[in-house]
Amino acid sequence: MINLTPAKAKVLQELKDYFYYSANSEIRKKWRLQYDENLKFYYGDQWNEELKREFADVGATPFVVNRIEPIVTTYVSLQIVARKRIAYKATTALTKHDVLAEYLNNMLYVIQAQNNFQNKSTAKYTDALIGGLGWSHFGYESDCTTTFFYDHVDPREVYFDPDDQTARMEDSQFVARSYFVDGVKLKKRYPKYTEYFDNLIGKPPATNSTGEFASGGAGAIRDDYIPYSDLNHGDGLEELWVLGRSARIVEVYYKKNVKYYEQ
Repeated sequence: MINLTPAKAKVLQELKDYFYYSANSEIRKKWRLQYDENLKFYYGDQWNEELKREFADVGATPFVVNRIEPIVTTYVSLQIVARKRIAYKATTALTKHDVLAEYLNNMLYVIQAQNNFQNKSTAKYTDALIGGLGWSHFGYESDCTTTFFYDHVDPREVYFDPDDQTARMEDSQFVARSYFVDGVKLKKRYPKYTEYFDNLIGKPPATNSTGEFASGGAGAIRDDYIPYSDLNHGDGLEELWVLGRSARIVEVYYKKNVKYYEQ
């Protein structure tokens, strides 16, 4: 158990409130259901289990003419042809600004090349075509290397501000991401809590008096296969925080008013 000061406990509660506000929102739940349905149509899997059973009862095989995937592929192809590499350009006529922009361009080129930026940005664009939202994460690992990264984020991991009504979600007060990270990465990212993660992840399943595995035991390894689409449903979310050798983490990014001074 990690002991928190009252100030840190207050901040933690604030972050929890943000996350569960989105997780329990009917707006996000409806979006999630619609995204799952859209994804099935994209993969040509729109027949539900009840209809499949009805077809099987009469010895028929459901037939699918997938018109969605080719349309999405066409638009993705246009995006691939039109996409450009991100770069800086000086807005002044000063030579030193041109030189600075060139330095920044070289740095950006390396970052984009090392992170497979073009393909990951296309994956984000594909998500947006299918479900209306595409997400990515740009940042850096705060270790000795300060390595910049650009990751494609599965839309199902993101919990957006349901009160934001803008087309590009520019007025969001917060956005949260909930996803599983393996124990090795967790301890590298948060070395201060290595012992805590060792106690949390990878413990043998609890057993009852008969020697059988007890379901839901504290610290038990849950390594049965669970479809990724089921891992980020709001129902029962608080019950599944450890999966095999990984643990779910929640990252919350929110806006905060701060004081600043001008000279």
